[in-house]
Amino acid sequence: VLKSTTRKGASCSRSKGVLTISANASSSSPCDTSRRTTFNLFSPTCCIGEPLSTSLASRTLSRCPGHGCLYNVYGPAEATIYVTTCQYHPELLSGGDVPIGKGIANTRLYVLDDWHNPVPVGVNGSLYLAGLPLATGYLNRPELTTTAFIDNPFADDQNPDYHRLYRTGDRVRWLDSGELLYVGREDQQIKIRGLRIEPGETARCLESFDAIRQAVVLPRARQQSTDNRPGHYDYLVAWYIADQPIDHDTLREQLGRQLPAYMVPVACVPVDCFPVTANGKLDTRALPEAELNDTGTYVAPTNTTETRLCQLWQSLLAVKQ
Repeated sequence: VLKSTTRKGASCSRSKGVLTISANASSSSPCDTSRRTTFNLFSPTCCIGEPLSTSLASRTLSRCPGHGCLYNVYGPAEATIYVTTCQYHPELLSGGDVPIGKGIANTRLYVLDDWHNPVPVGVNGSLYLAGLPLATGYLNRPELTTTAFIDNPFADDQNPDYHRLYRTGDRVRWLDSGELLYVGREDQQIKIRGLRIEPGETARCLESFDAIRQAVVLPRARQQSTDNRPGHYDYLVAWYIADQPIDHDTLREQLGRQLPAYMVPVACVPVDCFPVTANGKLDTRALPEAELNDTGTYVAPTNTTETRLCQLWQSLLAVKQ
Protein backbone atom coordinates (compact mmCIF):
# COMPACT_ATOMS: atom_id res chain seq x y z
CA VAL A 1 0.00 0.00 0.00
CA LEU A 2 2.78 2.40 0.88
CA LYS A 3 4.55 1.75 -2.40
CA SER A 4 1.43 2.50 -4.42
CA THR A 5 0.84 5.84 -2.72
CA THR A 6 4.33 7.31 -2.98
CA ARG A 7 5.78 9.30 -5.85
CA LYS A 8 8.97 8.60 -7.78
CA GLY A 9 11.97 9.67 -5.75
CA ALA A 10 10.26 8.92 -2.43
CA SER A 11 10.49 5.92 -0.12
CA CYS A 12 8.79 4.79 3.06
CA SER A 13 9.91 2.65 5.96
CA ARG A 14 8.22 1.53 9.15
CA SER A 15 9.91 0.74 12.46
CA LYS A 16 8.03 0.04 15.69
CA GLY A 17 4.84 1.51 14.31
CA VAL A 18 6.43 4.78 13.16
CA LEU A 19 6.22 5.65 9.47
CA THR A 20 9.24 7.46 8.05
CA ILE A 21 9.08 9.07 4.61
CA SER A 22 12.24 9.96 2.65
CA ALA A 23 11.96 12.06 -0.52
CA ASN A 24 13.77 14.71 -2.53
CA ALA A 25 12.26 18.16 -3.01
CA SER A 26 10.95 17.53 -6.54
CA SER A 27 9.01 14.44 -5.53
CA SER A 28 7.60 16.32 -2.54
CA SER A 29 5.98 18.92 -4.78
CA PRO A 30 3.30 17.19 -6.85
CA CYS A 31 1.47 19.12 -9.56
CA ASP A 32 -1.93 17.61 -8.91
CA THR A 33 -3.08 18.93 -5.55
CA SER A 34 -5.99 16.49 -5.51
CA ARG A 35 -3.50 13.62 -5.12
CA ARG A 36 -1.70 15.06 -2.13
CA THR A 37 -1.56 12.72 0.80
CA THR A 38 -2.29 13.66 4.41
CA PHE A 39 -0.69 11.54 7.10
CA ASN A 40 -2.70 11.57 10.30
CA LEU A 41 -0.04 9.79 12.33
CA PHE A 42 3.41 10.65 13.56
CA SER A 43 5.31 10.85 10.26
CA PRO A 44 8.96 11.94 10.33
CA THR A 45 9.71 13.13 6.78
CA CYS A 46 13.29 13.46 5.55
CA CYS A 47 14.06 15.54 2.47
CA ILE A 48 17.40 14.81 0.82
CA GLY A 49 19.03 15.24 -2.58
CA GLU A 50 17.88 18.76 -3.49
CA PRO A 51 17.56 22.16 -1.75
CA LEU A 52 14.38 22.41 0.34
CA SER A 53 12.61 25.77 0.21
CA THR A 54 10.75 26.99 3.30
CA SER A 55 7.55 27.34 1.28
CA LEU A 56 7.68 23.69 0.21
CA ALA A 57 8.64 22.64 3.74
CA SER A 58 5.61 24.48 5.14
CA ARG A 59 3.23 22.81 2.69
CA THR A 60 4.76 19.38 3.30
CA LEU A 61 4.48 19.75 7.05
CA SER A 62 0.82 20.75 6.72
CA ARG A 63 0.11 17.23 5.45
CA CYS A 64 0.90 15.86 8.90
CA PRO A 65 -1.40 18.07 11.02
CA GLY A 66 -0.48 18.17 14.66
CA HIS A 67 2.05 15.35 14.71
CA GLY A 68 4.39 15.46 11.71
CA CYS A 69 8.00 16.62 11.72
CA LEU A 70 10.17 17.49 8.76
CA TYR A 71 13.95 17.15 8.52
CA ASN A 72 16.22 18.53 5.84
CA VAL A 73 19.14 16.11 5.67
CA TYR A 74 22.30 16.18 3.58
CA GLY A 75 25.05 13.80 2.66
CA PRO A 76 26.93 12.32 -0.30
CA ALA A 77 27.25 8.60 -1.01
CA GLU A 78 30.93 8.83 -0.04
CA ALA A 79 29.86 9.58 3.53
CA THR A 80 27.20 6.90 4.03
CA ILE A 81 24.38 9.20 2.87
CA TYR A 82 23.36 11.34 5.89
CA VAL A 83 25.94 13.56 7.60
CA THR A 84 23.90 16.66 8.56
CA THR A 85 20.34 17.20 9.69
CA CYS A 86 18.07 20.13 10.43
CA GLN A 87 14.52 19.97 11.77
CA TYR A 88 12.26 22.54 10.12
CA HIS A 89 10.44 24.92 12.49
CA PRO A 90 8.07 27.30 10.63
CA GLU A 91 8.23 29.88 13.40
CA LEU A 92 12.01 30.20 13.05
CA LEU A 93 12.37 30.37 9.26
CA SER A 94 10.66 32.46 6.58
CA GLY A 95 11.79 32.64 2.96
CA GLY A 96 14.77 31.07 1.24
CA ASP A 97 15.92 27.49 1.84
CA VAL A 98 15.89 25.35 4.97
CA PRO A 99 19.48 24.95 6.27
CA ILE A 100 21.08 21.53 5.98
CA GLY A 101 21.85 21.84 9.68
CA LYS A 102 24.63 20.50 11.86
CA GLY A 103 26.79 17.39 11.63
CA ILE A 104 25.65 14.10 13.07
CA ALA A 105 27.67 12.23 15.71
CA ASN A 106 31.24 11.22 14.78
CA THR A 107 31.32 13.71 11.91
CA ARG A 108 33.22 16.98 11.48
CA LEU A 109 32.37 19.66 8.93
CA TYR A 110 34.80 22.16 7.45
CA VAL A 111 34.01 25.12 5.19
CA LEU A 112 37.22 26.09 3.43
CA ASP A 113 38.43 28.47 0.74
CA ASP A 114 40.54 27.55 -2.29
CA TRP A 115 43.68 27.43 -0.10
CA HIS A 116 42.10 25.12 2.51
CA ASN A 117 41.66 27.93 5.04
CA PRO A 118 38.47 28.11 7.13
CA VAL A 119 36.08 30.87 6.04
CA PRO A 120 34.18 33.07 8.53
CA VAL A 121 30.44 32.96 9.20
CA GLY A 122 28.38 34.19 6.25
CA VAL A 123 31.08 33.58 3.61
CA ASN A 124 30.60 30.89 0.96
CA GLY A 125 33.14 28.11 0.83
CA SER A 126 33.70 24.47 -0.12
CA LEU A 127 32.34 21.81 2.22
CA TYR A 128 34.74 19.13 3.45
CA LEU A 129 33.83 16.15 5.63
CA ALA A 130 35.76 14.04 8.11
CA GLY A 131 34.86 11.27 10.51
CA LEU A 132 33.56 7.74 10.80
CA PRO A 133 30.92 7.95 8.01
CA LEU A 134 33.56 8.45 5.30
CA ALA A 135 34.14 5.65 2.82
CA THR A 136 37.67 4.28 2.40
CA GLY A 137 37.69 5.33 -1.25
CA TYR A 138 36.47 4.36 -4.72
CA LEU A 139 36.70 0.70 -5.69
CA ASN A 140 39.53 0.08 -8.19
CA ARG A 141 39.97 3.83 -8.80
CA PRO A 142 43.04 4.87 -6.81
CA GLU A 143 43.61 8.10 -8.77
CA LEU A 144 40.09 9.37 -8.05
CA THR A 145 40.42 8.33 -4.40
CA THR A 146 43.65 10.30 -4.05
CA THR A 147 42.01 13.38 -5.57
CA ALA A 148 38.78 13.31 -3.54
CA PHE A 149 40.17 12.16 -0.17
CA ILE A 150 43.04 14.23 1.24
CA ASP A 151 44.90 14.52 4.53
CA ASN A 152 43.09 16.56 7.16
CA PRO A 153 45.34 19.47 8.29
CA PHE A 154 42.98 20.14 11.22
CA ALA A 155 42.98 16.58 12.58
CA ASP A 156 43.79 15.69 16.15
CA ASP A 157 46.69 13.21 16.12
CA GLN A 158 45.11 11.33 19.00
CA ASN A 159 42.04 10.39 16.94
CA PRO A 160 42.83 8.67 13.61
CA ASP A 161 39.17 8.63 12.59
CA TYR A 162 39.44 12.26 11.48
CA HIS A 163 42.74 12.12 9.59
CA ARG A 164 41.09 12.16 6.15
CA LEU A 165 39.02 14.87 4.46
CA TYR A 166 36.51 14.38 1.66
CA ARG A 167 35.79 17.30 -0.66
CA THR A 168 32.08 17.18 -1.44
CA GLY A 169 32.09 19.70 -4.29
CA ASP A 170 29.25 21.59 -2.61
CA ARG A 171 29.19 25.28 -1.73
CA VAL A 172 27.87 26.19 1.72
CA ARG A 173 28.18 28.88 4.36
CA TRP A 174 27.90 28.98 8.13
CA LEU A 175 24.91 30.72 9.67
CA ASP A 176 24.91 32.58 12.99
CA SER A 177 22.93 29.65 14.42
CA GLY A 178 25.87 27.30 13.84
CA GLU A 179 24.04 25.53 11.02
CA LEU A 180 25.07 25.18 7.39
CA LEU A 181 23.15 26.65 4.46
CA TYR A 182 23.54 24.90 1.11
CA VAL A 183 24.43 27.35 -1.68
CA GLY A 184 25.01 25.12 -4.71
CA ARG A 185 27.43 22.87 -6.52
CA GLU A 186 30.91 24.12 -7.35
CA ASP A 187 30.40 22.94 -10.93
CA GLN A 188 27.24 25.10 -11.09
CA GLN A 189 29.15 28.26 -10.24
CA ILE A 190 29.36 30.25 -13.45
CA LYS A 191 30.65 33.50 -14.89
CA ILE A 192 28.67 36.00 -16.95
CA ARG A 193 30.53 38.99 -18.36
CA GLY A 194 33.45 38.10 -16.09
CA LEU A 195 31.34 38.13 -12.91
CA ARG A 196 31.04 35.01 -10.75
CA ILE A 197 27.44 33.96 -10.16
CA GLU A 198 25.70 31.22 -8.20
CA PRO A 199 22.25 30.79 -9.79
CA GLY A 200 20.93 29.26 -6.59
CA GLU A 201 21.22 32.65 -4.88
CA THR A 202 18.83 34.17 -7.44
CA ALA A 203 16.43 31.24 -7.04
CA ARG A 204 16.35 31.72 -3.27
CA CYS A 205 15.61 35.41 -3.76
CA LEU A 206 12.66 34.50 -6.00
CA GLU A 207 11.33 32.04 -3.45
CA SER A 208 11.37 34.75 -0.79
CA PHE A 209 8.41 36.38 -2.56
CA ASP A 210 5.09 35.37 -1.02
CA ALA A 211 3.40 34.40 -4.31
CA ILE A 212 6.24 32.12 -5.51
CA ARG A 213 6.36 28.56 -4.21
CA GLN A 214 9.40 27.23 -6.06
CA ALA A 215 11.96 28.62 -8.47
CA VAL A 216 14.82 27.35 -10.62
CA VAL A 217 17.45 29.58 -12.21
CA LEU A 218 19.81 28.35 -14.94
CA PRO A 219 22.42 30.00 -17.18
CA ARG A 220 21.91 30.17 -20.92
CA ALA A 221 24.03 31.11 -23.94
CA ARG A 222 22.82 32.85 -27.08
CA GLN A 223 22.44 30.45 -29.98
CA GLN A 224 24.22 32.84 -32.34
CA SER A 225 27.05 33.46 -29.88
CA THR A 226 30.53 33.45 -31.40
CA ASP A 227 31.95 32.07 -28.16
CA ASN A 228 31.18 28.34 -28.07
CA ARG A 229 33.53 27.44 -25.23
CA PRO A 230 32.10 25.00 -22.65
CA GLY A 231 30.86 26.91 -19.64
CA HIS A 232 30.31 30.18 -21.54
CA TYR A 233 27.00 31.83 -20.67
CA ASP A 234 25.39 35.13 -21.56
CA TYR A 235 22.39 35.47 -19.23
CA LEU A 236 20.16 33.82 -16.62
CA VAL A 237 16.63 32.44 -17.05
CA ALA A 238 14.24 31.70 -14.19
CA TRP A 239 11.33 29.26 -14.03
CA TYR A 240 8.89 29.48 -11.15
CA ILE A 241 5.67 28.06 -9.73
CA ALA A 242 3.37 30.75 -8.35
CA ASP A 243 0.03 30.81 -6.57
CA GLN A 244 -1.14 33.69 -8.76
CA PRO A 245 -0.12 35.41 -12.01
CA ILE A 246 2.86 37.76 -11.65
CA ASP A 247 3.78 40.54 -14.07
CA HIS A 248 7.18 39.81 -15.60
CA ASP A 249 8.46 43.39 -15.46
CA THR A 250 7.28 43.82 -11.87
CA LEU A 251 9.05 40.62 -10.85
CA ARG A 252 12.34 41.68 -12.43
CA GLU A 253 12.01 45.10 -10.80
CA GLN A 254 11.59 43.50 -7.38
CA LEU A 255 14.59 41.27 -8.00
CA GLY A 256 16.62 44.32 -9.02
CA ARG A 257 16.03 45.83 -5.58
CA GLN A 258 17.69 42.86 -3.89
CA LEU A 259 20.26 41.66 -6.43
CA PRO A 260 22.92 43.26 -8.63
CA ALA A 261 21.86 43.66 -12.26
CA TYR A 262 24.02 40.78 -13.52
CA MET A 263 22.16 38.33 -11.23
CA VAL A 264 18.67 39.33 -12.44
CA PRO A 265 17.28 36.86 -15.02
CA VAL A 266 16.48 38.33 -18.42
CA ALA A 267 13.37 36.12 -18.54
CA CYS A 268 11.11 34.66 -15.84
CA VAL A 269 8.94 31.78 -17.07
CA PRO A 270 5.88 30.66 -15.06
CA VAL A 271 5.18 26.91 -15.07
CA ASP A 272 2.50 24.74 -13.50
CA CYS A 273 5.06 22.23 -12.23
CA PHE A 274 8.68 21.27 -12.73
CA PRO A 275 9.50 18.23 -14.88
CA VAL A 276 11.28 15.43 -13.06
CA THR A 277 13.47 12.53 -14.10
CA ALA A 278 12.74 8.85 -13.50
CA ASN A 279 14.33 9.07 -10.04
CA GLY A 280 12.29 12.13 -9.09
CA LYS A 281 14.91 14.86 -9.55
CA LEU A 282 14.49 18.04 -11.54
CA ASP A 283 14.81 17.47 -15.31
CA THR A 284 16.40 20.73 -16.47
CA ARG A 285 16.41 19.63 -20.13
CA ALA A 286 12.61 19.40 -20.16
CA LEU A 287 12.04 22.98 -18.97
CA PRO A 288 10.28 25.15 -21.59
CA GLU A 289 12.44 27.51 -23.59
CA ALA A 290 12.25 31.17 -22.63
CA GLU A 291 11.18 33.72 -25.23
CA LEU A 292 13.49 36.72 -25.21
CA ASN A 293 11.72 39.80 -26.47
CA ASP A 294 13.76 42.85 -27.42
CA THR A 295 11.48 45.84 -26.88
CA GLY A 296 14.04 48.40 -28.10
CA THR A 297 13.69 50.24 -31.40
CA TYR A 298 16.29 49.31 -34.00
CA VAL A 299 18.03 52.22 -35.74
CA ALA A 300 19.97 51.15 -38.84
CA PRO A 301 23.45 52.53 -39.53
CA THR A 302 23.56 55.45 -41.95
CA ASN A 303 27.10 55.33 -43.29
CA THR A 304 30.09 53.05 -43.74
CA THR A 305 31.68 53.90 -40.38
CA GLU A 306 28.45 53.19 -38.45
CA THR A 307 27.98 49.95 -40.37
CA ARG A 308 31.48 48.79 -39.47
CA LEU A 309 30.97 49.73 -35.81
CA CYS A 310 27.68 47.83 -35.74
CA GLN A 311 29.35 44.76 -37.16
CA LEU A 312 32.05 44.90 -34.50
CA TRP A 313 29.54 45.22 -31.66
CA GLN A 314 27.37 42.46 -33.13
CA SER A 315 30.38 40.17 -33.10
CA LEU A 316 31.41 41.12 -29.57
CA LEU A 317 27.92 40.92 -28.06
CA ALA A 318 26.77 37.94 -30.18
CA VAL A 319 23.55 39.68 -31.27
CA LYS A 320 21.91 39.99 -34.66
CA GLN A 321 21.34 43.74 -34.52
